Amino acid sequence: FMVVDAGGGTVDLTVHKVNDEGCMEEVTRGHGDSCGATFLDVQFLEWLRERLGDEFFYECQAKYPAAMASLLESWEKTKRSFTGDGEPVYIHLPGKIGRHLPDEVEERLEDLQDGEGDELVLSTKDFKTIFDPVVTKVLNCVVEQFRRLKREGGLGGDLRVDVMLLVGGFNESPYLVSRIRDKFRDYAGHIIAPMHP
Repeated sequence: FMVVDAGGGTVDLTVHKVNDEGCMEEVTRGHGDSCGATFLDVQFLEWLRERLGDEFFYECQAKYPAAMASLLESWEKTKRSFTGDGEPVYIHLPGKIGRHLPDEVEERLEDLQDGEGDELVLSTKDFKTIFDPVVTKVLNCVVEQFRRLKREGGLGGDLRVDVMLLVGGFNESPYLVSRIRDKFRDYAGHIIAPMHP
């Protein structure tokens, strides 16, 4: 079985088997990378900086840290529900940021978002712009673990594991779980994502 532990900062993978004595033993070395859920926050802040412009973005960070924290809190709730499709999601700009929007920033937001100036509108395309660089790194970690399994695990040509267990807070993301299932369904007998991973 392969455990894909996708947390906040890192994604760690291990592969174990139950031996003839009923004990677990590691099949191949563990592997991981810094591509956990907090990197979505970094991507979101980059997306936000592009929307607000450098000057106003950095001004908000310096002058309105509580409002920026509130905005990140709204993002935190929003990112957990992204499935890969669906209607646009609206995040209301906190009062201090909304009240101090320079005209050019408000116009940019309205142009980018079809007339919505006091809210951030995240389309499916926006979400994928934020998610895909991080999710791709996670998928590459799993691919690398299967490569290690082939080299070190003594499975010959059979690159299947009986179970792939998705744990850690990042595996609460329906989008990440669906991407893992799509890519690795032929390599795992069962891909299990528990309710509270």
